[in-house]
Amino acid sequence: MTSKSPNGIAIKLCFPCNFQSPSAELLSARDALMSLVQDQGKVIADLQTEIMVLRGAVAVSGQTQESSFKVKIPEPKPFGSARSAKELENFLWDMEQYFTAA
Repeated sequence: MTSKSPNGIAIKLCFPCNFQSPSAELLSARDALMSLVQDQGKVIADLQTEIMVLRGAVAVSGQTQESSFKVKIPEPKPFGSARSAKELENFLWDMEQYFTAA
C-alpha cells in the first residue's frame, strides 16, 4: 500500500493484511494478562484483610498499654505555713516535681 505525505513524498506502508482476527500470540498474552490482574486483585484483597486485622490489634494493644504505663504521682505535701526557709524550699521543690511528672 502506498500513501502520499503532505509534502508529496510517496510512503510505502507495510501492515499485515489480517487486522480483523487477532493472532494466537495476542490472545494468549491477553489471557495471561487477565489472569495476572485477577491474581493481583486476590492479593490486594488479602492484604486489605490483613491490614484491617493489624489495625484492630494495634487499637486493642494501645488501649491496654496506656493504662498499664500510668504512673501514680504522689501529691505534694501541704505547706505548713511555718516560717522556715527550708520547709518553703522543700514545698516548692515538691511542687516542681509534681508538675514535671504530671
